[in-house]
Amino acid sequence: MMREKTSAIRPRVVVSTSGKFHYIHAAQMLHERGLLERLFAGYPRAKLGWSDFPVDRVTTYPYWRVPYVAHDLLGQPLTGFHFLLEFLSSSCFDRFVAKRLPDADVVMAMSSAGVKTGAQAKKKGMKYVCDRPCSHIRTQYELIQREYDDHGIRRQAVDPRIIAREEAEYAQADLIMTPSSFARNSFLERGFAPERVACVPLGVNLKDFFPEGKPRDDEFRIAFAGQISYRKGIPHLLKAFDKLDVPGKQLHMVGSVRKDIRPLIAQYEGRPDVHIRGKVNVADLRQLFSTSHLLVLPSVEDGFGMVLAEAMACGCPVLATTNTGAFDLIDEGDEGFLVPIRDPDSLCDKMTLLANDRARQAQMSEKSLARVQRLAGWQSYGDQLAEALTKLWKES
Repeated sequence: MMREKTSAIRPRVVVSTSGKFHYIHAAQMLHERGLLERLFAGYPRAKLGWSDFPVDRVTTYPYWRVPYVAHDLLGQPLTGFHFLLEFLSSSCFDRFVAKRLPDADVVMAMSSAGVKTGAQAKKKGMKYVCDRPCSHIRTQYELIQREYDDHGIRRQAVDPRIIAREEAEYAQADLIMTPSSFARNSFLERGFAPERVACVPLGVNLKDFFPEGKPRDDEFRIAFAGQISYRKGIPHLLKAFDKLDVPGKQLHMVGSVRKDIRPLIAQYEGRPDVHIRGKVNVADLRQLFSTSHLLVLPSVEDGFGMVLAEAMACGCPVLATTNTGAFDLIDEGDEGFLVPIRDPDSLCDKMTLLANDRARQAQMSEKSLARVQRLAGWQSYGDQLAEALTKLWKES
């Protein structure tokens, strides 16, 4: 059954997300443009981070996501239990939304939580967009599993039930939305038609991230922000830092520490040049970025890496692997550097280059600020998202 278009100008869009990630920003941007019909969220209203959300357009179902996130913050001590919580968080939320899906024109659902929602949307004649914030689930699995295997970690990278859910969503989606060229290419490399996979790079909250202080001249401070895990390439960062031979080197790492990498992290605790902290608030993160000479994101798999734009908004150049969203954010050598994954030597070379050329570091800092300003916070993302969803709707 085909729905009649209810507006000659723009579609009505439902956003469905069991997590937060960039989806709350997506809903905000669509609401500002008059496209948001309903937001289904897996977090309590008080934790959405959207102070003036339209009460009549937001429905929450946090009952499985909260324990899943709590277990994740503990470092995922029980892998099997964590997989079960993840599966229940995705599948139960999906059923909840599918039963309450309002009439609209387009449904954009977070991947792994849209099997039934997507099917119900198509049954009602709506367009279904699977929003995948990372690379193809098989690509993600293979990259992270190799990292575990290479470091002797006996752990399965991704729950097979989640892989099955994701692939079912890809098959029925009218459009797969990705946040980076890396993520989009992971689908194209597996035979997906280019017109079925869109890339809309994410934005940054300029109210939270802006320059606040400057790096010290008597040290070379390197920042890492994110989950301290094998997926984020932490062993390669630590090897690169050990090889780095410059005066006053300092490594500051913030984020929750996964249980499986704690033995490695323990070897660096207590060192005067390595500072490992847990999760920090926005103000502390802003100060870290503002006072660091370089942010390093050495991920083996990262759909985008929102910390890249956040650091740049504070005037901090970035060094990231090609398996992140850095390709879409920087020009090589201007706002930062790109290196291959699992390459401590390349990481060290770029760190050394910037440590020994403070004038260039200052120039890259200025260019980073200018580049992020062109994003206009989340507005550029909002414009591109609205354009992609409207185009899809008009094709029906």
